[in-house]
Amino acid sequence: MKTNISEYKTDREIAWRNLMVIAINEGIKAKILTANEDQEINGRSVEFAIAGLGQTIVTFDSIEYGEVSVEVVVDRKDKTDTSFTKFPTGAAAKAQGFLNRESEFYLQPTPNFFQSKKPVQQKLYALKVEPNGYEDIGRRFL
Repeated sequence: MKTNISEYKTDREIAWRNLMVIAINEGIKAKILTANEDQEINGRSVEFAIAGLGQTIVTFDSIEYGEVSVEVVVDRKDKTDTSFTKFPTGAAAKAQGFLNRESEFYLQPTPNFFQSKKPVQQKLYALKVEPNGYEDIGRRFL
């Protein structure tokens, strides 16, 4: 699939994109995510390491209209900290995004759903990652 990283303008947006791409790629690798919108994946998660950033957990939930909510927590301090919205947190970074599976297979651009310590954001920004079987940006909803 094509990559559209040029659509992401700021360091923060690119860091969010890279974290989401890594997480979605891990979900595909673990056979949790496919383009099949009928596949239920509620609460399924994958733990993996991001070099230099620590253990990471990504949780997937099916939502309406063929979308999947993707929540990522990097270097969590509390094992119950698995969602973007859990506060307070000691995690190095958190992100949430939405993957569309209804009409196409793509990441919806929602980089506002991102929290990160500045040094972690810089490391995420510097990563070179490509989507595995989906596009890293689709329709924008503004």
